[in-house]
Amino acid sequence: MIKLYEKLPIFLQNVACGIAGLRIRRNRFGRHFVKYFAELQESDRWPRERLIAYQNGKLRKLINHCYESVPFYTWQFRELGLVPEDIQTQDDLAQLPILTKETVRERASEFLSTRFDRDDLEVLTTSGTTGAGMTFYQQPETRAFEAAVIWRFRNRFGITPLQRHAHFGGRRLIPFDQKGPPFWRKNFGLNQVYYSSFHLTPENLSHYAKHLIEQDYGYYSGYASTMVVIAEYLLQEGLRIKNPPTVVNTGSETLHSSQRSMIEKAFECPVADRYGAAEPVCTMSQCEKGSYHEDMELGILERIPVEHHGDGQSSRIIGTSLVEYAMPLVRYDIGDIATFTDDPCPCGRQSPIARYIDGRMESYILTPDGRKIGRLARVFGDLPRVKESQIVQRTKSELLVRVVQKNGYSATDESAYRNKLTEIVGKDFQIEFEYLDLIPRNKSGKFSAVVSEI
Repeated sequence: MIKLYEKLPIFLQNVACGIAGLRIRRNRFGRHFVKYFAELQESDRWPRERLIAYQNGKLRKLINHCYESVPFYTWQFRELGLVPEDIQTQDDLAQLPILTKETVRERASEFLSTRFDRDDLEVLTTSGTTGAGMTFYQQPETRAFEAAVIWRFRNRFGITPLQRHAHFGGRRLIPFDQKGPPFWRKNFGLNQVYYSSFHLTPENLSHYAKHLIEQDYGYYSGYASTMVVIAEYLLQEGLRIKNPPTVVNTGSETLHSSQRSMIEKAFECPVADRYGAAEPVCTMSQCEKGSYHEDMELGILERIPVEHHGDGQSSRIIGTSLVEYAMPLVRYDIGDIATFTDDPCPCGRQSPIARYIDGRMESYILTPDGRKIGRLARVFGDLPRVKESQIVQRTKSELLVRVVQKNGYSATDESAYRNKLTEIVGKDFQIEFEYLDLIPRNKSGKFSAVVSEI
């Protein structure tokens, strides 16, 4: 199908995108979505005690379902000498071991509930940070619930479903070997124009900019690493969007403060970020005050402390879905890190909050003496002549720094970068620099500022 699509003329590719969009629209925005969205709008302002009671009620129902119809959990409970009545609240979850991605990958069929027909489920695949992808099965209702959570988040910033928007994502809707514009496709089904993340060469950026400048979108959404490349070009050329969007929604990648600042400056609107994962076990969505609020209705988020610093406690995220019954995941280790705080949010919402998302566990540098060094976004914050950068740990003593230079970059900038990095990770690393026109994206179009190969 992909090869056939790529052979079509562009106007038929637009038609194909629109038809696919109509299918997504029907699945995501039907009666289930309307019901869930109304309920989530109400629960957004519930007091903390009511939200916890809601979670515990949902958890008891889920655990019973898992024990009765999911082979893995039937086996696990019996191995541990537990019965469903032993799990009454989220505090009781500690009686169960943390579930790893490796276990789910190796025993995937055992996580499917016997109460569902696989043909009635949606199939979701992930690329995997280490190249080992995973396949998940979901109820259509789960996808609708996730859509309602996303739109509660977006509605906080005044935008509404099916409003015309620009999306910057990782689907290969534009053939990879296409040399000239347009590097975007129209999706009438979702009222969306989809911009490629794979054609951001210096020669092509003028086409992206020219098209965006003339459009009137309600909002932008997608990968920050794609939008920041375009934003940098707009600022460098002194160009302005004629009709700035209301907000830029980012997700699927760690959003760094330097990216946020550049996008806000170029597109002349605020950036609102959302944390989620392909596995629907837990999510967090920013509010108008910038806090990441746990979406407690979707899942239970547990914190496993990693390191404490001045801004709060960095913790590993463990999630339990409260809405997925076809392939439920209980105490699932997503592999992500966030910095949490117990301070109340000025917005008045009472769900727990994170100050920021630190990134993947793989985004930590492991020092020769065994320490894990995270929050490396600090390195990128004050390098004015660095357009893009990526730190790759090759061995326990070797770091490769990939850099896309701005005009005026010199040996002095490399020295400053090296010194800043050494201040954080220590002097035991051999640091090499590599200069590129663009940092490679993975096959999903995503960009990782820190990559560990060990």
